[in-house]
Amino acid sequence: MKFVKKSKVGALEKYIFEKESDLGSISTALCFFFRKDASLFGIEFYSKIFGIANWYKDDNRFVGKSWEAEETAQSVSALNYHYTGKFLSASASEELIQKILTNVLESSNSKIIELAKTAMAGEVLALEKVTNCI
Repeated sequence: MKFVKKSKVGALEKYIFEKESDLGSISTALCFFFRKDASLFGIEFYSKIFGIANWYKDDNRFVGKSWEAEETAQSVSALNYHYTGKFLSASASEELIQKILTNVLESSNSKIIELAKTAMAGEVLALEKVTNCI
C-alpha cells in the first residue's frame, strides 16, 4: 500500500493509503482518521470486492456497507450503455465485515497494515507512526 493523500473531514485529518490492481483501479485502501490532538478516531477499510467497513476506536465498534448486487447496479445504470456503476447498499453483516477486513489486511505486507492491526488490538497508534509511512 502506498500513501495517496491527506485531507480534512470536518475536525478530523484523513490519511489515505491505497493498493492498485493490475488494471490501475483501487483494489483495497486504508484511511486513518485522527483528531486535532493527534489521537486516533478510527480506520476505514475499503475492499473493491466486498464493500467498506469502518472501525471506531473509542467504542471498538465496526460498521460496514456492502456493494449493491450486480443486477441492481445494472438496472440503475441502464441509461449508461458503457459502464455499470455500483453504489454502497445495505448495512454489512458481521460476516461481510470480516471478509472486508480480511481482504484489506491480507492485501499487502506493508508497515501501514501492521499499524492498523496493532491499533485494533488496543495499542495506542501515534499520528507520527502513520506519517512515517508517507
